[in-house]
Amino acid sequence: MGGEVLPEPKKVPDVFSPAGYWAVSKEVADILREFDLGQTKLYPVELFRHDGKTPIAGRHEFLNLCEKKAAFEPSLSAKFSESEYAPPGTSFGLFGYGKDYDLTLNKTALVGPDLWLDTKLNRAVFLSNRLAKALDDAGFAKKMRLLKCHVADA
Repeated sequence: MGGEVLPEPKKVPDVFSPAGYWAVSKEVADILREFDLGQTKLYPVELFRHDGKTPIAGRHEFLNLCEKKAAFEPSLSAKFSESEYAPPGTSFGLFGYGKDYDLTLNKTALVGPDLWLDTKLNRAVFLSNRLAKALDDAGFAKKMRLLKCHVADA
């Protein structure tokens, strides 16, 4: 007891959500910085093992998502559910993981910052096509389970 040696943790994912916040690896953060993040910021953070003392190797950053757009079109989308705790038509959540083109966005998605949250769709992070392509080119898209969205009247 006492000096028990724990096995080294598996590699921390490049994008994950500890305690409700988004964190990214240094490699993902470097790609994000090449794009328009608007008011969204990245903050270096040191991660620790469960003992709260042993640092986890690698550099990571918290992603403080500040940008919001009203782009989600629930009447044209599948795989979502309306919140029972909010006024009708104001708050939705994803139902499962979904697949490409389950969600439809309006043209608002095509302007402004490349990374945002939607004002109606809870906990869904959206990326511009060019940011998604850069992450895919760097080998991160599949790990991040990025899904393609339809843009109405685009």
